[in-house]
Amino acid sequence: PDSWTGMSLLDPPADRTLVIGDSRCGAVVDRRDGHTTKYIRCVPTGREEFYDLDADPGERHDNIASADPALLSRFRAALLQVAPPAWTTVN
Repeated sequence: PDSWTGMSLLDPPADRTLVIGDSRCGAVVDRRDGHTTKYIRCVPTGREEFYDLDADPGERHDNIASADPALLSRFRAALLQVAPPAWTTVN
């Protein structure tokens, strides 16, 4: 309804960053210039993953080793902005 505030997820803007998570793991899904990537960080293990969702929609090939360091830094910062206190140890 028109009285509700927010944005439809069915028709998102072309460029968008979405941060999701819980007390243990978080993810950043980013769409820029028609290209979609996903970064995942799990606090208990320290494991990080990075996927090119256009080339690998099933998230089968973790590309964390070849990911752009500046992009990873931006994603880590995005997670920390919404993270619970236990996440302060994220690198």
